[in-house]
Amino acid sequence: MISEFRNIGQSRSVGHFHLHKLHLLVRESCFIRFASAALGFWLTLPGSAELLNAQNSLARQHASKADQLVRTGDLKGAEAEMRQAAELSPKNPEYLMRVGLILTMQERPKVAAIFFERALKLDPNNLTVRRHLAGSQWQSGNLAASQENLELILKATPRDSEVLLLLGMVLMDAERFPAAHAAAQKAAKAMPSSDQAYAVRGMAEMRMLRYTEAAKSYGQAVELNPKAPDVNLGLAMSLWAAGNISESFAIFEQGLKRFPEDAYHCLEYGRLLLKSAKPDDSTAETRAIALLQTALTLNRSLPEAHYLLGDLALRRGSPEKALQHLEQAVKLDPGSSKIHFALSRTHRRLGRMEDAAREEGVFQTLKAREEAAPAAPLLVGGLE
Repeated sequence: MISEFRNIGQSRSVGHFHLHKLHLLVRESCFIRFASAALGFWLTLPGSAELLNAQNSLARQHASKADQLVRTGDLKGAEAEMRQAAELSPKNPEYLMRVGLILTMQERPKVAAIFFERALKLDPNNLTVRRHLAGSQWQSGNLAASQENLELILKATPRDSEVLLLLGMVLMDAERFPAAHAAAQKAAKAMPSSDQAYAVRGMAEMRMLRYTEAAKSYGQAVELNPKAPDVNLGLAMSLWAAGNISESFAIFEQGLKRFPEDAYHCLEYGRLLLKSAKPDDSTAETRAIALLQTALTLNRSLPEAHYLLGDLALRRGSPEKALQHLEQAVKLDPGSSKIHFALSRTHRRLGRMEDAAREEGVFQTLKAREEAAPAAPLLVGGLE
């Protein structure tokens, strides 16, 4: 959340918010890949014929049917069949693991973790099950348990690149940035063709204020996977943080062409154009407004876009228009002090003193909490 309180100074948490948003985009990309990887792993497991030949039982028939349904994309049906197999053969760890895999494909990590845990109790030395359990725990927010399982795997296979990468993401979520950077660095060395390894390394470098290095890491990620919007956005933002404004804007322009449906490119580019525009630069402001409006066309649930447009409308002498955007912004992000502050100003401009006082009170409460929180790093290129 940028373009902070113009009359009361910058918020310390602003840069943190945008770095956190970038982190979430990388995380979301990893989640999607996790579901895809679960399907890929499933396809390496014994298929229908092997299951039936191994034991011609009712449980095996359900497992075989589940395998067929996974391969045709019917995950709900596959889940029901695989659950039946696991209930009929509760001491078979492979069946429990397969239920967990199907749930992972459906992006239901909390339930998946339950089945992976049951499978691991039956087969505690199975590193594959432990790896899937750690992934589900990470996606569920159980970071300590995930880290513990990943470190157990690394004791047995210290060069496991995928586990190192996952550990990096877990440590990023835990805000242990130097440790996350070390894990991502090892992952990048172990699998130099992984764009996500470089993206995680770049994200850790951003959090550690190493912006030039972050730009290099994201640059490598973009070279490896130019079709990933999250890494392109990371490159643009890290260049900005490093002070390379023109290069950053060039990457944004490329991103708009490559990813016309990505609302975050429009949002962040518009925000940074406003941040860098001189007071009399109407061209940059007009472009920024168009980008923010496009961002909302692509994704109506972006409070920052509403806030920025509302703030602009207020500064341009249109408090009624500002109110529309700011009311939407506060619905989407009621915990943002700056939105309440802008609403207070807007109500005051409209002569609604009672509403202005109410919003001022909310702002003061939220602002006090922000001041009490640890300071986030300031980003030299303008993310703050």
